[in-house]
Amino acid sequence: ELIHYNTSLGWSLLKDTITAFIFKKCYGVKALLHINYTDLHFLRSSSIYRRLELCFLKRMDKVVVLSEHLKIQFIEHGIQPHNISVLQNYALMDAQVNNIYSSNASNLLFMGSIDERKGIKELFLALVQLKHKDWKLHIAGEFTSKNFKRALLTSESYNQIQDKVIFHGYVSETEKINLLKQCSVFVLPSYGEGMPYSILEAMRFGLAIITTNVGANKETLAKICKLVTPGNIEQLTLEIKRILTEKSYREMRQKQALKHSENYTFKRFVAEILPLYKQEKD
Repeated sequence: ELIHYNTSLGWSLLKDTITAFIFKKCYGVKALLHINYTDLHFLRSSSIYRRLELCFLKRMDKVVVLSEHLKIQFIEHGIQPHNISVLQNYALMDAQVNNIYSSNASNLLFMGSIDERKGIKELFLALVQLKHKDWKLHIAGEFTSKNFKRALLTSESYNQIQDKVIFHGYVSETEKINLLKQCSVFVLPSYGEGMPYSILEAMRFGLAIITTNVGANKETLAKICKLVTPGNIEQLTLEIKRILTEKSYREMRQKQALKHSENYTFKRFVAEILPLYKQEKD
């Protein structure tokens, strides 16, 4: 018997690791801990939290991470190489739609929670520099903080571009698919990510990707898009401008994203996760 536990970061990671350990001890099952984040700051600290987390992680039968970089970090901190594997995410929607020659080339899409970590404030500052260009920004997601919402919607940058920004709020699956079909460019200038499902979905619909060099992006997206530095408004502005104004460059990036999306299907994920289950079962 095997328990597969999905987790993320921070105290949730510690809570889930301890819970998996308790299941392992109480029910005699093997524990596979699947960490869906890549920027684990605790590995670089000397806190009690770090020591406690590593203590329980070493007692997992298998730790699954999103990138080779994180795998190396864990090995350096005492996790046995045979106990850790890399498994990348998959697009939750497996239907592929070729959107490369869409007439809506100026439609940008941001999809995810709306908070400071996602870089939405920086995206507005970049778009202010392009306010005289032809574009619309569609935002799908909800604010995670009333204070941040108030600050963002009363900011000078938003005031200058609000006629070009459309907030859709929480969207259903059907609404999300319609937005992905309408847009040609996906922008996610985050300060921290694991391997965003939203980017994988955008690639399946042939959107050009603009994102940052955080998390697993550095390993999985470097060949199909220009990764910008988190918080670097100039880099973000230049890449958005190039995508919007250079048709051949935009279409190249869309074709690359569409082709690359074939590596992140549910079928591929199952083909890689089943041997891990069998390995632990045996």
